[in-house]
Amino acid sequence: MNARDIEQKVDMTYIQNVLMELIKIESINPPKDGGEKKAAEFLAGRLQELEIDAEVHEVADGRANAVGIISGSNTGPTLVLNGHLDVVGANPEDWDNPPFDPVIRNRRIYGRGAADMKSGIASMIGAAKLIKEADIPLKGRVLLSFVCDEESKNLGTLDFLDRYPDADYAIIGEPTSLHLVTAHRGVARFRIGVGGKAGHAGEPENAVNAVCLMNGIISALQEYQQIINKRKHKMLPSPTCSITGIKGGQTDNVIPDRCEITIDRRLIPGEDIEQVENELKEIIQGKGGMEKDGYTMERYIFVGPGELKPNRPFFSTIKDIYARYFDVQNVEPQGFRATCEQSLFIDKGIDTAVFGPGSIGQAHQANEYVEIDELRKAAGFYYYSVLSLLAGKGN
Repeated sequence: MNARDIEQKVDMTYIQNVLMELIKIESINPPKDGGEKKAAEFLAGRLQELEIDAEVHEVADGRANAVGIISGSNTGPTLVLNGHLDVVGANPEDWDNPPFDPVIRNRRIYGRGAADMKSGIASMIGAAKLIKEADIPLKGRVLLSFVCDEESKNLGTLDFLDRYPDADYAIIGEPTSLHLVTAHRGVARFRIGVGGKAGHAGEPENAVNAVCLMNGIISALQEYQQIINKRKHKMLPSPTCSITGIKGGQTDNVIPDRCEITIDRRLIPGEDIEQVENELKEIIQGKGGMEKDGYTMERYIFVGPGELKPNRPFFSTIKDIYARYFDVQNVEPQGFRATCEQSLFIDKGIDTAVFGPGSIGQAHQANEYVEIDELRKAAGFYYYSVLSLLAGKGN
């Protein structure tokens, strides 16, 4: 069975309908009006209509995952098809059409989450529909994992992995423009604060300006960026350390006694959080000129970098599946420039690749869209992966 045969069977009307209905649900993160739970309930309902066992697992108030299970025999592996329900917010004034009122134009679907990543979810459900219609016995099972809170603290995937720790493989449907991805950068975000002594702006000699103290740290961090920029990975951009926010001062005639910055530190495989924190402390206390107890540093977000190593059997397997489906030779997996949840699965011993419709360049942008043709190809690939891994019918 080749890609053309499979894609002719893909129900594009169904997939487009699922995607557009899903976009209408404002599953914004930070959460608003229980949008993520509404999205989970909607998807669980669609899975149940396909006679797939599906449940909604509430993770926090108004926040939930939808999990569907397509069961086969107990003698084979478990494959997870994973996507996230949450989207970033959208300012309607920046959009040509309301962001949560999707439109089709020029063979594209526009709306918040169209690329990141409700299109991947819709294609996975389209693949699930094909699996049920084909009625092919599976040696193993498929877990459809649609989770909340990917855009922040990963509460949804952490809950899913606690409930289903024994999966063997996973494919995450992040927008990769239909490229096969096997590595991604991680992210750590910190708040760094310094204290000074307030005083009258006309008598700075009687005060200690916290903003000026922070200036030394900022300059040190800029030097640090030049250092880590020399670190390389064959698939990914170099690590980065970006200052993303600054707060200081209360009014314009008072020397500020407090200043805080936020920084975003992107990690490549081979770096870890202990190393990063030690480097930041060293640069702040060295080039930044701060005493050990003269500043505060709080890490408030961390997702490690991920990589499916070439020596893992699934690396060769998913490359072969991709090569056969798309009829290409010498497949070279790519890196995902953004952060995703691959590392959370790999940390649990679940070999994980990333593949999905849409471009990461559309993520978080006004007038976000996905190419409709990519939905068909993605659904076909997910279906073909299931057949190859669980039914021995990919050849």
